[in-house]
Amino acid sequence: KTLIYKAVRARDRTWFSELSDKARSTKVHLYWCMRNCGGNPDRLRAMIMNISKHFQGDHHSCYLESPCRQPGYVPQKKPLTMPAAISAYEDALRKTLIYKAAESFHLCRDTYWVESFNHQLLTYLPKRIHFHTKTFEMRMNLAVMDWNENTQRLATSHHEYIDVR
Repeated sequence: KTLIYKAVRARDRTWFSELSDKARSTKVHLYWCMRNCGGNPDRLRAMIMNISKHFQGDHHSCYLESPCRQPGYVPQKKPLTMPAAISAYEDALRKTLIYKAAESFHLCRDTYWVESFNHQLLTYLPKRIHFHTKTFEMRMNLAVMDWNENTQRLATSHHEYIDVR
């Protein structure tokens, strides 16, 4: 949202209606670029700048299996046509942390493992309870051992649901 807000307000406090529906799509495109850049920061930057071309209707640099490369594709977002809106959007893309520090984001992966581990820590180390150093270390070690023991294991239960109709 901040990316689009900055782009929308960038040029002489002018509202670009063409950018009003790009916030969620831009976020999805940025995550897709990080996942598919192949570990190359320069390619990540090029893919990020291709987002602007994609919204302008130029799909030559888009992924081959992308829906926009298929025949009969109809875009769901407003196309970027105003030069000032395109410039503001590209400036906003260049100002993102992902673009500026592509060397830090080119190896980006999904975060569900980190989130799952943090949830595991909270079972042993609740936030609202203060532990002394030795107890904290012991509980931390227990959480790590529990995580290492149970990560990537197969499901232990199977639920079958019967349709009553």
